[in-house]
Amino acid sequence: MDFCLRVPFFWQCYFLSKLELTHIILSKNIQICYLLKSEVFSQMLMKEGLIAIKKLDIKCIGDAQQVDQYFQILSEALLKFETPQIPTLITLMNMSDGANPELHYAIGIPGTMSNALESFSLLISGILKAFSSLAHATHSTIHGGIFPIIEQHKKKIESKIPRIENSIQKYQNLKHAMMELNTPSFSLCNEFALMTNNLLKSNTSVDRNLYQAKFNEVLDFRKGLHKSRYQLLNLAQTVVDSVDNDVKDCAKFYKTSNSTIKELLTWYKGLYSDISNQLCTLAKDLTDKSHKIDWESDFNLYVKENKMMHYDITDLEFIPINTSNPAFYGIDTTIKVNIAPVYPISMALVIEDYIACGLNETSCKKGKNILLMEDVDDDWCYVMNPNTFITGFVPSLCLKKISNTFGIVIREIPNDSSISIGSFVAILNEDNDKNHFLVETTVKQQINIPKALVGITYR
Repeated sequence: MDFCLRVPFFWQCYFLSKLELTHIILSKNIQICYLLKSEVFSQMLMKEGLIAIKKLDIKCIGDAQQVDQYFQILSEALLKFETPQIPTLITLMNMSDGANPELHYAIGIPGTMSNALESFSLLISGILKAFSSLAHATHSTIHGGIFPIIEQHKKKIESKIPRIENSIQKYQNLKHAMMELNTPSFSLCNEFALMTNNLLKSNTSVDRNLYQAKFNEVLDFRKGLHKSRYQLLNLAQTVVDSVDNDVKDCAKFYKTSNSTIKELLTWYKGLYSDISNQLCTLAKDLTDKSHKIDWESDFNLYVKENKMMHYDITDLEFIPINTSNPAFYGIDTTIKVNIAPVYPISMALVIEDYIACGLNETSCKKGKNILLMEDVDDDWCYVMNPNTFITGFVPSLCLKKISNTFGIVIREIPNDSSISIGSFVAILNEDNDKNHFLVETTVKQQINIPKALVGITYR
């Protein structure tokens, strides 16, 4: 307490040598204190920001060059197809035999072959011209819009880089100067603090004189540093203001760049959307024209355009052969066509529904029995509906074979009207009983039938 009363408060502040700089900086500007005490701030904000800007610049230029190269090649290639280069088929026909084009009528196409090929030639030319115009538009847009924007951004980045590097160097110099300025005072202040503790323990005249001398030495030393400290503080404020301006400019630049990139992406989206729409239109036109190539409708149109009437086309008169002529004596004029009967060879259970959707196919319903016309060896199996006798193919995975032995009821079964003569049955056990077969019918009924009443047709 005696020491605190004897030493004025102004000089007590100098005892806190390690906190003095912070106290002065905080009183002037809190940002200066943060700048002088935080190395992470400068490294993350300046150095990493500088690296990120350089990487973004390189990537944008590389991507733009690739896009430009692609559209330039596409544009040059499509220029060769602005006019049809391939001769039409009718031209080749004329070159080969010198025939009259009007004589070459195509079945299913109204008019001549030349009319049909000319229509398709114009359609293909339209597709190629559309591609060519899109390539030209894209190429000019890249050169006229994207490259100047990238070049402008590049110049802005290059103008910021020296300023940011200069701010980093100023910060390093300021930090080094501040450390050199404060280093000599550390030992002097430590000695003064030690003498203060000794004076509290032993308050002799000698100690007081030594203490006063050391106090005067500290006072003179700090007065000499006052001007340098003031200059460093002003320089620190300048560096902080410069960094603050650069950060604001960078933030504004990134905001503008993001907006520009968004606009470019929107433009690309619209471009490819236009390409897609035009291709869809051309494809629809081509599909419509291809659907018109139909033998029946085109023949009707040809008849109408030429105003042909039904009586203009007469059927040839059918003259039957008189087989009663003596020349046919001894000749059998009755034509017999021997059609080999087709019988099923087995029975299967339908384990999956199938709806016929192609030629020569038939439908089947899960849980029903169906007759097999062939073994279930391939991906598709030829079957017969036991009720309608309709035949067709179904996927083999929809079938599960019931038995390897198959037969037909050849005699009437006594006291059982559920199975009639001619019914197909799958024989489940052929050797278990000497006198009877356990069979399954097409309606999934299982019954024991005497072997004498069943004829085995396939095993």
